[in-house]
Amino acid sequence: MSSDRDPSPLARLPLWASPLLFGALYLVAVALGLQLQISRPSVAAFWPASGLALAALLLLPRRHWPGLLVASVVAALAGDALLRPELGTAGGLQVALAGAAEALAGAWLVQRFVHTPVDFGDVRRVLAFFAIVTAVTAAAAALIAVPFSGPDFAGDFAENQQAVWIAHALGTAIVAPLLLTFGRLGFGHPGRDSGLPPTDARQSLAAFAVLLALLVVVFLRPVGQPHWPIDVPYIVYPALLWVVAIGGTRRVTLAILLTVVFQTVATLEGIGPFGRAGGAALARAYEVQTFLGLVVLPVLLISATVLHLRRAARALEDAGQRYRAFVALSSEVIFRAELEPPVPVSLPPEEQARRIRESAVIAECNAAFLAAQG
Repeated sequence: MSSDRDPSPLARLPLWASPLLFGALYLVAVALGLQLQISRPSVAAFWPASGLALAALLLLPRRHWPGLLVASVVAALAGDALLRPELGTAGGLQVALAGAAEALAGAWLVQRFVHTPVDFGDVRRVLAFFAIVTAVTAAAAALIAVPFSGPDFAGDFAENQQAVWIAHALGTAIVAPLLLTFGRLGFGHPGRDSGLPPTDARQSLAAFAVLLALLVVVFLRPVGQPHWPIDVPYIVYPALLWVVAIGGTRRVTLAILLTVVFQTVATLEGIGPFGRAGGAALARAYEVQTFLGLVVLPVLLISATVLHLRRAARALEDAGQRYRAFVALSSEVIFRAELEPPVPVSLPPEEQARRIRESAVIAECNAAFLAAQG
């Protein structure tokens, strides 16, 4: 399905407004990504600008794409000039163009093979989406990592390529599902993103309260305090799975975002499990990225599986209700008889008929049957 038919309310933006709004947001995302660098010049926890660019292209019609791509290049150049001048003009332009190509290729492939709007309640579409993200960001990383492999930059090409690839893949996996879900569904009825009746708001509040409490305890504890039994990052998984059990991609993507924000802020401030002193910066960066990857992809896949099962159960229930209504309202005589004991089919037809007349009990019937029987 073409992006021009997406139901996103953002599609109503005028052509001149979307590049301006997107360019400002992209500049903020670039600045945030540069602040998320754990080891300069190239090792960042994740790169949110990649997810923002892909989501913008998928949410807006194709007639907006040229303006969005130009805005992304201009914003990336401005961000590099202000916050990463050591990259230089040529390196900054290469990074900006590679980022725009990454977003364009990802959006085209998602529309071609996943279709839009992306349904993060479908396991196959979630897997296809992340496969495309992984492949496209890996190709773009080879181009983006070249400026980071010069004599003024630490590490070799392969190391920087891997670091940039993981950062861009995580940035897309973290940011794009959230923006695509809320950009398409908005903040309205809680059941719209699942096709199911809304869950009790108290369950959502309780799940998010537990998640926030765990995030505070695990990630906002200064280094040097006594070690707690729950002082491990993966202790947040039960709370995330509670949110998944409640259902709805908006709740799940919001829970993932909260986890990412707490973990990232704590790491940059030097607190929490990943902010502790000691160890190489690159190794610590990979620990952070491993945690983020295990939070995002498995949780979204589990959420899609649970949502698929709930939709299937709801469809089965609806089919049963339609069948019962059809039987009850039919003008034809419909009934169901039970036999105790069962009648062997090996008996002669006359004997079967006699036993049925003697032992059959009407277990269920419609109003037409009752009327016919007086």
